[in-house]
Amino acid sequence: MLERLLPSRIVVMMILAGGLYLGPFLAGLSRQPPWTIGAFAAIMLLWSVLYRSSSWPRRPGDLAKPEVVAALVVSVVVTAVLASVFHLAGLGLSHIAGALPLPLPVALSIPILCMAAAVIVQSPRKAAQMDAFLDDALRQLKGFPADPSPAGPDAATLAVVRAIGELPPDAPVCDVEAIVGEAAIDAAAMIAAIDAMGVPPPRPALAAAVLIVTDPSGGSALAGRSEAGWIFDALRGDGELETLFAERAVALLAVSPHLWREMPYAYDVAEAAARSPDPQAARALDDLCRHLDALSRADDDAGRTDAV
Repeated sequence: MLERLLPSRIVVMMILAGGLYLGPFLAGLSRQPPWTIGAFAAIMLLWSVLYRSSSWPRRPGDLAKPEVVAALVVSVVVTAVLASVFHLAGLGLSHIAGALPLPLPVALSIPILCMAAAVIVQSPRKAAQMDAFLDDALRQLKGFPADPSPAGPDAATLAVVRAIGELPPDAPVCDVEAIVGEAAIDAAAMIAAIDAMGVPPPRPALAAAVLIVTDPSGGSALAGRSEAGWIFDALRGDGELETLFAERAVALLAVSPHLWREMPYAYDVAEAAARSPDPQAARALDDLCRHLDALSRADDDAGRTDAV
């Protein structure tokens, strides 16, 4: 019961990330000198190095590429602008409500302590698993267009969705698999149609979503969409579907190991395994968690090798 009341690790990391912006805001509210903006920006950049390592060059030779240098300059400028905006917001509020008598070391210590707590909560070695969480926000800050929305479902996809929607809630997975397997559907459109069926979708539709995003023969449809995350979250408490997801995900990763970034975070899988009352589901989830951890370590080791 207690673990259901505690916030998930991703929520804790979001709160700690927000603490980075609280520092410059309080510095402005207490009317600290402008040079502190540079100090807060440096702390934010250190967070980026630790938890957004894929945004930074891994080899010194990459710095010879103009596009890499341009991306780094944009990252630094955006970080400095964010620190300045929060500092100015606090400064503006101080002129309206009065300055906050807060010593500078206190304002500086808040983002530093948040970063130290983040390292304890989530090891930077596993931080690559969180990249997808901020991809859209970072892409918008850098001026790149967001990922295009999938096209609307065609008539064939809508027919499959209707057929699945007519199944009873307790329909076996094999019945769902028979419907999905017989149709030539567009995976992205099918997932979008299932998502539109409700939160969470009906169980047969959820089973269809699991079959689609963990299909080794169509794994490329999953790349870049991060659909597996919300589907996995919707399975909470359903031992049969959690087992199905975990076992098929392991098979998918054996064929396309690069898709580990599109899978649920390993710690969310571990938490699901810990709270599952179904021993078979718990074992399958533990196995998936081990595979995700192994692929994360392999990716991290490859990055260190490339940097040498």
